[in-house]
Amino acid sequence: MLIPLWDHLCAGSLALMCTHSSLSPLSLAASDYEVVEYPIPGNDRGGHLHLFIGDSSNPSIDDDDDSHDGAAASSPRQLVLMMGGFPDDQSVFHPMARRLADLPEISAVGVICMPGFDIVGRPSSSSFSSPSSTSDIPSPSRDQQPSGGYSFDDCATTVKNAASTLRSVRQVAELDAETMTLMGVFHDWGVVAGLVWANRALKETSAPPPDRLVLFDVSAGLHPATTQIARRSRPYSAGGLIVMLFSSLPATILRGATNWLYRIKLAVSFVLQRWVSRRASDFIGLEDFIGLELGSGSGSSFKRLKPLRDVDQPYISDEIRIGEWEAGRFGYICYPYWNILIDGLSGKFWSGWGKNWHLPRDLDRTPVLLMTGEDKNACFHDDDAADFLKYDCSSTYFPSSKSSSSGDREGCGGGSNWISLPDSGHWLFRQQPNICFNAVREFILSDSKQPKE
Repeated sequence: MLIPLWDHLCAGSLALMCTHSSLSPLSLAASDYEVVEYPIPGNDRGGHLHLFIGDSSNPSIDDDDDSHDGAAASSPRQLVLMMGGFPDDQSVFHPMARRLADLPEISAVGVICMPGFDIVGRPSSSSFSSPSSTSDIPSPSRDQQPSGGYSFDDCATTVKNAASTLRSVRQVAELDAETMTLMGVFHDWGVVAGLVWANRALKETSAPPPDRLVLFDVSAGLHPATTQIARRSRPYSAGGLIVMLFSSLPATILRGATNWLYRIKLAVSFVLQRWVSRRASDFIGLEDFIGLELGSGSGSSFKRLKPLRDVDQPYISDEIRIGEWEAGRFGYICYPYWNILIDGLSGKFWSGWGKNWHLPRDLDRTPVLLMTGEDKNACFHDDDAADFLKYDCSSTYFPSSKSSSSGDREGCGGGSNWISLPDSGHWLFRQQPNICFNAVREFILSDSKQPKE
């Protein structure tokens, strides 16, 4: 598969103006969680972690599922850290966080957002909820944020600080640290921040790395060493490879055009709000962008160039949140698209954080569950990496690297998997909440391999 440079740089991004008008029935009251401040780069109290503590009297397990009976007594207590992407605040993961926290094996779930994505004036970014004593911490205003946004190094540091804070909260600190595990759940730009954090933590000893990773609809490529394994496992003849490349060329060109248009548009929106006018960036970012991407009717020639399809239409409505967004906010939270463009052109991607933009090398130590939606035009994951997770990264196909028969097949096994869901788009965990929750639950709680389709 031919992958354009921009796709390689921006595989972890979606860029549509999105509000949660359709999500409000699933939003939670602010009293359902606690808000814990944690440091983000440039602001020691700028991060807001929404802390969900389990309620074993309200388990989120299917009535006919008895596979986890007695699991609480034998399983180590587990932590879950969740982070969304553009343009979501913490509320996008509230429903799943509540259900995960209610599992008896889960000690606590923390939900964060990209730095600067908190909604000003809303109590700690809780969607459509009344202020309460547990979430009356105001979000930083636009003027309190760095004018250039946050670098990807900053975003990875944000995840690191949030993970440290989650481990240190009173309800967690009282538990046995030796048996505590941490799983990261990420979506959209959160995947970029999460993978860079995870790979750094796996190389360093300053902070514990995550034990497992769940990636929603976005994924990087394989680690270079794992790529060699994948090539040996699926050898192609030179002629077959050429045929495959040319047969996929039209689809690759269309995908590249789809991915370029909206990313450039949002990078321009950030430039406008920073150097021209905040209101101009909002007008162009919302009205012109949505008009272009949605086209003008089912027969519009733009339909195939928009990244999303109708299934995601409820998630790109400006009917509710635009009223509470301060001027320039939409343009400002487009900073990832501007920064990744600059990082790519300047070489900072290749020499800096891009070195950690890949799946973990040892997928036994840090298994990955990738879940993607099929009903969209753009592709935000690496096809080869997804195939490897599904077909090659299991003892069904490769022995575990911990076994004596594994040879040099490092990075295989551990329960990694790729699940592709039909009738789902970019926000698949909100469109297919039960399927996604059950898959995540099984991935967190089971040491066995993920079932393969």
